[in-house]
Amino acid sequence: MRSDRTLTGTNQTITTGERVGTRTHWETFDGRTADGDVAAVRSLRGEVPEDEYDRFDSLATQWQNVSGRETVRTLVDWGTDPEPWVAVESVPGELKTLANGGSVETALECDLATRTDLLGDVCEAIRSYGRYGSTPYHLRIGPESVVFREDPSGPTAVVDDWGISGLVTDPPVTPYTAPEQFDDGNHAGRQTDVYRLGALGYHLLSGSPPFADADRPLEDAIRDGIGDDPAEIPEDFRRVLRDAMSIDPDDRQDGAYQFRRDLVDARPRVPREERVVSGLPPLDGKDDEHGGDLDGTEDTDTEEPSGEDGIDDEENVEDKSERADNERSSEEEGSADDREVSTADETTDDSDGDSSRSTRSSVKIGKYLLIGAVVLIVLVGGFFGASALGLIGGGGGGGGDTGPSTPFIIGSVVNANGEPIDSSVEVTIERVSDINGNETDGQTNTTVTDGGRFVFGNVPTGTYEVTVGSTGVFRYGTEEIEVDENGTNGTEIEPLSATVSGRVADAETGEPLSTDGDGGVDASIELVKNSETVDSTTGGSYEFTIDPSGDYTLRATADRYDPVERPIESFGEQEPIELEPLPSATLDGKISDTDGTAIANATVEVIVDPGEVYSSTSDLAGRYEITGIPPDGWYVVEIQADGYETISGDIRITGANSQELDIELEQSSSETAS
Repeated sequence: MRSDRTLTGTNQTITTGERVGTRTHWETFDGRTADGDVAAVRSLRGEVPEDEYDRFDSLATQWQNVSGRETVRTLVDWGTDPEPWVAVESVPGELKTLANGGSVETALECDLATRTDLLGDVCEAIRSYGRYGSTPYHLRIGPESVVFREDPSGPTAVVDDWGISGLVTDPPVTPYTAPEQFDDGNHAGRQTDVYRLGALGYHLLSGSPPFADADRPLEDAIRDGIGDDPAEIPEDFRRVLRDAMSIDPDDRQDGAYQFRRDLVDARPRVPREERVVSGLPPLDGKDDEHGGDLDGTEDTDTEEPSGEDGIDDEENVEDKSERADNERSSEEEGSADDREVSTADETTDDSDGDSSRSTRSSVKIGKYLLIGAVVLIVLVGGFFGASALGLIGGGGGGGGDTGPSTPFIIGSVVNANGEPIDSSVEVTIERVSDINGNETDGQTNTTVTDGGRFVFGNVPTGTYEVTVGSTGVFRYGTEEIEVDENGTNGTEIEPLSATVSGRVADAETGEPLSTDGDGGVDASIELVKNSETVDSTTGGSYEFTIDPSGDYTLRATADRYDPVERPIESFGEQEPIELEPLPSATLDGKISDTDGTAIANATVEVIVDPGEVYSSTSDLAGRYEITGIPPDGWYVVEIQADGYETISGDIRITGANSQELDIELEQSSSETAS
């Protein structure tokens, strides 16, 4: 990417200005839209194969779905010409920090509790994206994808990238790369995000990146783990980071939410008057790098923004910490149906013994809860959280056919064993008729499962069709449910079908049994139910779609291999089926002229049956070797060479061993005559 280039994106035309900075993954430029609005244009460093452009567009679209949240950087536009790029909001005072990946350094002057809260904001952004985006993982968390700023509500983290930088060929290793990403660069999992959050936390809480003092290559250091580091921070935090950065993903916290909970447990309870917030760029509406506001006009209002309740910045910092504790408590203590919500003028006791939390602070917390509820309404389409907090009243909303209470559709998407699925899938409801059976206009609403659970709130009564997307292993259909004034609770959507897939390989070489690969024979794989073959394929791999409630067996066979039968006990990718080669014999020797001259390119065939032939071609020295011949039998051997008489005869192969057969060929009569 270069300066002074006009980029055409999906929605806008953007012109690049001066280069602001270059880091490991991104190159960043000033930018302006056709309307004159400021933007930051970021171009990937490294080559993105064209067959990844669709994936790039998909990730950018998903980023846009959560764009504009408090902890998610706004995506202005994106495109792939001349190479993949994104245009993001250019917030005053932090463009150079974004461009040069210096966000952690800006936060190091804050006290330890504030830095913990900032890391918690990153966790919440990852969790929110996983719940409301189409892809549940980020996979590229690091200083280039996070910026810390001070806005009117207090210190805040803002996240971008959302996995896009992982699309480049051979993405570079950084101190934030998880061990499993060396083996599978596109590895997707909650524990991968946990590791990278832990590595970012290591930097944020200790002041230096992990492995900064390693005396060996970075990849080796990452594979060896952090040990007892970092020694300079409290042991409670060290335990949290050690768990997060465990070499084995199964030893880490289950996800960003669990990691954030552990952080909150370890965070010191710092009184308001002892909080230190400095070094963070303020979100004050003034663009220090462009000399004006975001719209390019001169800034004439220098008064610090404040909430209508007049709470100062230090109070905002403490309120934000209290909000994190309150959010955690509300999620741990139970469902919204039995959660109690305090009014703004109630007092509470915290761990510091402060039993007189001000009414102003309570109002501030209530303000955040209201904002969170509204965002949840917009993104999920289910009003569960807002209703539980008393922000949305019950009553009508369905053309008068709802009861006095607000109906909910609450359910879960389960696997073949009846357990809630781990992956996030879309769930769509369509109201097809009202409570009296009258046809409706087919209004739809969509949400994404969290731990397999889905909730739709404030729904009119009537008949609904619930449609669930595919997980890649399980395929779901559409189920019809009735919703009365009491709603539904406990609806389970079971899979209609499941896939099983895998490969078949030689047990000795590990090579697939496929003539498309390096092997010389195709495997035959049959899907068997009740002793009957219901589906089959050939080659080194297979994929079948099955009824999850049935009992199935895989039967793999190949010429000169022992067959294998294996019951299907799980779904998705199966362990490889390895076939053991049967005992075999080898026939080798030399093909020569009657005068002893070696004959090259002669064909030697051992014919076991009309459809089973083993062959070899002689080399320049006349040598040949035929392997894999069934032992203990009489077979026909035939030898052909250009300019020579073809000969054939019977040969007995005895045992699984090597036999030698040297053959002399006579020149054909035409060759002799010439």
